Amino acid sequence: MKNSTLILITALLAAQAQAGEFSLTLGGMHNATNTSASLGIPILGAKLEVDGESDLDLTEKSVSPYIKAEYRFNDYHSVYADWRSLHRHSSANFSSKSKHLLGSKLDAHAKLDLTLDLDIARIGYAYRFVSSDSFNLDAMFGIHLMSIKSEGGVTAGVHKDDKEWFRYNKKANKNTLAPLPNIGLRGSYQVTPNINITSHLQAFMLSTRLYDGHLLDANIGLEYQLTDSLSVNASYNHYEVAVEYGDSLLNSQITMEFSGPMLSLEYQF
Repeated sequence: MKNSTLILITALLAAQAQAGEFSLTLGGMHNATNTSASLGIPILGAKLEVDGESDLDLTEKSVSPYIKAEYRFNDYHSVYADWRSLHRHSSANFSSKSKHLLGSKLDAHAKLDLTLDLDIARIGYAYRFVSSDSFNLDAMFGIHLMSIKSEGGVTAGVHKDDKEWFRYNKKANKNTLAPLPNIGLRGSYQVTPNINITSHLQAFMLSTRLYDGHLLDANIGLEYQLTDSLSVNASYNHYEVAVEYGDSLLNSQITMEFSGPMLSLEYQF
């Protein structure tokens, strides 16, 4: 996905030879993350809930890079692409309370190693349908490309009278690319000749017989124009994706969200 984004950015740079305006934004975001999952078996009335940060010790706070390229054909039409990443690792140990069964003492333990790498790219088209000297509003249409790479290993065992009775060891890795269409709005309001308030909101919802899910991407910031070509933007960002699956035998839900401040520089060529 990184290569696809770079190819699109290169294409946008090549388009600079034609009439129009090209801008490049580089920044970093300080993330506070929250990951939760649940697994239920309705016929047994059983449900397991896991918090990624407290139960699995996934890194709660981190700094992730951000890059965006946009080409504006004229005052009304533009295309854009951006990319951000969130990479986390955890290692956690679990132990059960000892139980006595048929004169023997049983206890179980497990160790979990998990790497969760999340890369998100937006590719889309924006149409400016409101334009004035101080206020602009764009409609946005595009897709979010979410790449999820997970690697993990589970080592578990059961002890009987302090001697190992059963042992389980498994490692696995999986790469998933999920394209999600979305629509949204973005706007800017000029407070002074050098200061703008900027914001965007994109969302997508899906509901079928077995699946329910949503995506939310929101941002609000303050932009300061340093020169005619260079500006700095301080913003607060929130990103959330949730997927739920359910039938008569099994239901599961996973929610990932991260939010926090971001500082970026934008240069217009």
